[in-house]
Amino acid sequence: PLPENMDEFMRGDYRDWIERLRNAESLLSGDRRNRDRLTRARETIELMRRELIGRGVGPKYDLFLEKVVAPVAETAKHLERKISAVLEEKKFALLDEGEVPAQYRDQVAVYFKTLSELEGQSAP
Repeated sequence: PLPENMDEFMRGDYRDWIERLRNAESLLSGDRRNRDRLTRARETIELMRRELIGRGVGPKYDLFLEKVVAPVAETAKHLERKISAVLEEKKFALLDEGEVPAQYRDQVAVYFKTLSELEGQSAP
């Protein structure tokens, strides 16, 4: 969830964001573009934190949205599309084998009737 109060965020909650971004970066080792996007977002949070501690400059929420939230959201959308594409490639549909297309129903009925009659004749 997005922080509601940037001062509170920078005094504690930022650690969770930093850790999650680092974890995501490590998972994206083969995806340089998205990994770099997350790295820049993490570094922005760290810079905001240093400015708060060192110079007493409070973080700007609009800057946080632009430099952190937007890149993270963009990366998430990219990964969702990528996952969907992979799942679509592996997707298969189970067909209802009991369903016979309308144009073949009469022929199938005759086939099974004939088959059952033949089986009845060959039974001892």
